Amino acid sequence: MRSTRHTERRVRPNQGACTGSGARRAACDDYANSVYDWPFDKQHARGSHHIDVLDVDGVPHAEQCDPGLFPSYFIDHGREAGRLAFLQTFHDVIVHGAADGAMLDCFDKSPLSCHADECVALRHQGDGNRPSVVSRAQVDAYTQGHKWSLTNATAIVASQRGGGVIFTAKAWPTTASHDPYGANAAFLTHGLPDGDPLDAMRRFDAVYAQGYTYVVWRVGSYSHPRRAADDLGSMCSKMEVGAFMLALRAGSYLLCNGWDDDFARPMGEPLAAAATHGNVTTRSFSLGASVRWDARTQTMDVRWGRAVPPTTPTSLGSHGP
Repeated sequence: MRSTRHTERRVRPNQGACTGSGARRAACDDYANSVYDWPFDKQHARGSHHIDVLDVDGVPHAEQCDPGLFPSYFIDHGREAGRLAFLQTFHDVIVHGAADGAMLDCFDKSPLSCHADECVALRHQGDGNRPSVVSRAQVDAYTQGHKWSLTNATAIVASQRGGGVIFTAKAWPTTASHDPYGANAAFLTHGLPDGDPLDAMRRFDAVYAQGYTYVVWRVGSYSHPRRAADDLGSMCSKMEVGAFMLALRAGSYLLCNGWDDDFARPMGEPLAAAATHGNVTTRSFSLGASVRWDARTQTMDVRWGRAVPPTTPTSLGSHGP
């Protein structure tokens, strides 16, 4: 699927995969999180008491996050040290590293909140997690600081080569409005909840209408630790791949959390937008690939193109060695 693959990985151990050139170069985004600071994160070395959310007794809040990682701390956007630690990640992996952009999990979601007279820190309810008591002043400082962090993080990404690389507004309702922080990519989750491939077309059209340059569509869930280490297969079904082919535009990426050999087969650029005639929606691509959705029979047909053989000159002439 040339020009439409999206590889999400931590960049430092695999920079070779992200530093190629030309059409074969993988697009590599750094996974970042605007809420959690994990012990294995580089910035955690600055110390929890300096960069993380503390309760009213000065103890760092810790919980088990939804994928099962414990301890998971909260970056404190309400303190300058926390904000600078958050932004340093973007300098390390994008400005000075090989990443093309950032998939920022949690985005503008706040794990600090006040209800009546009590303010607490807690994001993931369940797994035995207990809220930590914080002050209203901490909540207010976190809320304002988080906005500052997001605005400056998007500015760092936007300042890079080519007028800016990918920065996702994950969890923002990107089909309805544009986020206020300047992200250039929507992050759509879930596959086809109603089983209708044309729903992908409608969602993509709505996102681009809001002014986003990129769309990253994650059709499945993350690869939680319980997934076998040797399970590297794609989590995208043929129905979802076909729906993506019907919906994609320049700047569209499909995130499958794994690999399928079909992804290496020729597709090419779309020759036109998808067209619907009766119950059938089709689309064709420049390298011979095509997709056909029949709403009456509920069948998706995906056909790939053929590899283009290299041109062999009949004579080197004056341009020979």
